[in-house]
Amino acid sequence: MEIAANNPTAITALIELIRDAQSQDIRRQAADSLVEIAANNPTAIIALEELAHNSQEEDIRCQAADSLGKIAKDNPTAITTLIELIRNSQDVDIRCQAVDSLGKVAKNNPTAITALEELVRNSQEEDIRCQAADSLGKIAKDNPTAITTLLELILNSQDVDIRCQAVDSLGKVAKDNPTAITALEELVRNSQEEDICCQAVGLSLATFPKLSTAWQRISTSWELKINSINVVIAVGLSLAIFPKLSAAWQRISSS
Repeated sequence: MEIAANNPTAITALIELIRDAQSQDIRRQAADSLVEIAANNPTAIIALEELAHNSQEEDIRCQAADSLGKIAKDNPTAITTLIELIRNSQDVDIRCQAVDSLGKVAKNNPTAITALEELVRNSQEEDIRCQAADSLGKIAKDNPTAITTLLELILNSQDVDIRCQAVDSLGKVAKDNPTAITALEELVRNSQEEDICCQAVGLSLATFPKLSTAWQRISTSWELKINSINVVIAVGLSLAIFPKLSAAWQRISSS
């Protein structure tokens, strides 16, 4: 039988299991089940926050962070809990899950954005830096410090996946941003990393799939090698960030 959303009896029962059950599997399942019926329920959110802070089981704390990301949109104490997990947990999986959840519940939250920026700049874990870049793309639209952080990541990271994720996130948060234009110019001048550029272009052109065949015609006719990669990244990123250029590029490519 399906339980109705926000059913107080069911929510209370699940919270009691979270707090009192001896079985770790039952506690974890109860935390997961709250997602289905307790969206924005303050009592459920508090119970998950307590679980995230106090459980001695890392996988249960990870589940609590995951559930908070699904039921606690814009909740300030939940956001604080996730930020504390990011900064204080020694477990990579918990920190990564907390970062992911912030990307779901903390849109335009300046404290969350700052925490993610710190991770991008300072974390020694590449997976966490990549996830932080992804979450910035979801919550930091038009935020100047987030845009700067992503640009620095594109220009300075040695990790292909991180740079590609930063490109993808930049396309979501930095449309028509003049700082991004300057960074594109620098990327075109300096990039010699063909594989990284190709992956970044793939992400950018995915936003404009009709441009793919046009670019293939041009790159074949021009017979460009490494420098063509720089041109592709410039075109692909420019179109992702400045959508008004799309029609102009299509006119050029068809001529």
